[in-house]
Formats: sequence, C-alpha cells, structure tokens
Amino acid sequence: MKKETTQSHVDILALNRLSVFNERKEEILVSSLWKTNSVIIVFLRHFGCIACRAHVDQVWKNKMELEKSGSKIIFIGNGSPEMIKPFKEDMNVSDAPIFTNPNHEIFDACGFNRGVKYLMTPQSAMKMVKLYWEGYSQGTQQKGNGEHTQMGGILAIKPPGKVTYHYVSEYLGDFDEQTNWN
Repeated sequence: MKKETTQSHVDILALNRLSVFNERKEEILVSSLWKTNSVIIVFLRHFGCIACRAHVDQVWKNKMELEKSGSKIIFIGNGSPEMIKPFKEDMNVSDAPIFTNPNHEIFDACGFNRGVKYLMTPQSAMKMVKLYWEGYSQGTQQKGNGEHTQMGGILAIKPPGKVTYHYVSEYLGDFDEQTNWN
C-alpha cells in the first residue's frame, strides 16, 4: 500500500537546522535548498542501489515535465560526499543537484524507514528482478555508497518551509510513479 503523508510527519524544525554535503564536501544548510523556490527532493537509499539508479534515471528523464510547476528537482543520498561525482558520471546526470546526508538525520526528520525488514521483502526481490529486466543494474558496491537498509522517499517543499507532498518508501524500489508531487 502506498503511503502518502503530510507536513505533520516531517520535522520541519529539524530540517531547518540540518545540513547536507555536496560533491566538494561543502556543508550546506538543507533549508537553503528551498529558500527561494519550491523543490522536489528525491531521497535515495544508497548510491549503488539498482532501484535508486532506476529512480534517478526516470526522474531525470522527466525533469522538464516535473519542473514545469516551477519546482527544482534535487536528490539526497546518504553515502559519502566522495561518491556523488562517480554516481553522477555513472548515471550521466552531471548537472543534477545531488547531495548527501551520511548521518541520516535528514532521513530521520522526514520519517523515512530504515531496517532490514524493509529491505528483505518479497516486493523488494520482485522489484529488483523487474528493474534488471528493464535494463537497470546494481552499481559498484563499495564503502561509502550509503546505508543499504535506509529507504527513500519524496519530499516537496515550498518557501518558507511548507511541505506540500511527502512519500515514504516501504521497500526497495517502492517509489511513487506519479509526477504531480507539488
């Protein structure tokens, strides 16, 4: 069952004080990402995940359509900042704004699931097989890719910090296929 939630499930006060890192290891206040315009943040499990790679591919291919509403697409993973550049190169999304939050504080503030019980499910296995048959592949598994048991989701926020959409993934590959995230 798909799980859509509202602002009450996101700790916006925590998000206002938490930071992400870019590929140059610069620390950036996450709330600065939606200071001047609306954003759609796609949260990634880890940089080697077959499902995350498929999701980035699908979202980035539809970037123009998704950004028609004026929102900017942003990706946040939880691996090391050094993994962002190789991920962008491997995915051919060099101009995509990708950040990371290795300590998971932002994932926690957004109420995203974490644990083996979300990873080791029949739905996860079926999704991995489906994505493999669609031509997607697992990235290189290396230290620094991020936490395998962390699930992702989608968060849409408009200034000054109003959550307009929140989606919590329940298993690997559970990403919202709709495109009206504002």
